[in-house]
Amino acid sequence: MLETAFTQLNNYFSPRFVLAQFLSVFTVVSVNLLLGALYNLGWAASLSYVMDTLKIGDVATAVAVVASLSAVIAFTLTPLVNALQRILEGVLLPQFVRDRLIDANRSWAHRQFGEIEAISAYAIPLDQAWRSVRRPLGRKV
Repeated sequence: MLETAFTQLNNYFSPRFVLAQFLSVFTVVSVNLLLGALYNLGWAASLSYVMDTLKIGDVATAVAVVASLSAVIAFTLTPLVNALQRILEGVLLPQFVRDRLIDANRSWAHRQFGEIEAISAYAIPLDQAWRSVRRPLGRKV
């Protein structure tokens, strides 16, 4: 059944679209829907909800329903992948916003390097003191 679905996808869409964009979005949406159901309801409550409320007697059918819904959502969201990637990379941000973000990250990095240097300045004499204490015992360092 799954092979037939992928065959149909390959017949309707280019392999580049299916592999590069659709399958990644489909996988993320499917996993998030299933994990969301398990997180909110728990395993037993999710199964009882599927069997009692939705009247689906088979877990495989429920997974197929989730996969079908995920396919629709993924097909809808797939054209947005490139735009969302550009937004996350900051390409679409105004230049002054990008400059502020870069400056904020640089100042944070300089503070971190300052802390690393302070720790090193404390650790070097401590290490030298430790090595001087260990030498008289006849052990090689």
